[in-house]
Amino acid sequence: MCPFSSLAMIGGFGNCSGEIDFWDINTLKQVGKTKSHCAVGIEWAPDGKTLMTSVLYARVKVDNMVTLFNANGTKILPSPMLCQELHWVQWQPREGLFTKQTIEPVKDS
Repeated sequence: MCPFSSLAMIGGFGNCSGEIDFWDINTLKQVGKTKSHCAVGIEWAPDGKTLMTSVLYARVKVDNMVTLFNANGTKILPSPMLCQELHWVQWQPREGLFTKQTIEPVKDS
C-alpha cells in the first residue's frame, strides 16, 4: 500500500517471476503492471507514486540493482542502477512534503 493508501502493489518476488500489478484502491481498477526479476527489496517512495525494487547481494550475488517505477508500471530510468554488491536500499524519509497524487493508467497498445 502506498503512503496515501490510494494505491496497492501486488507482486510475486523471491522464487516468483517478479510480476507487479498496480491497483487504484478507490476505483478497484488496475492502473498498470510491470516486472522486476529477482527483486527482494521493494518500497514505496514518500511521494506515493514511485516504487523502488532492488536485487540485493544477500540473496543474489550477481546483477545487484535498483529499479524505479511510476505507479502505472512505467520505468523512471531507462535502465536499472547496477551495483557490484548492494546490501540495502531505502528511501530517505520526507514526511509532510507530499500530497496525494492521481495516477493515470497506462493504455494497452
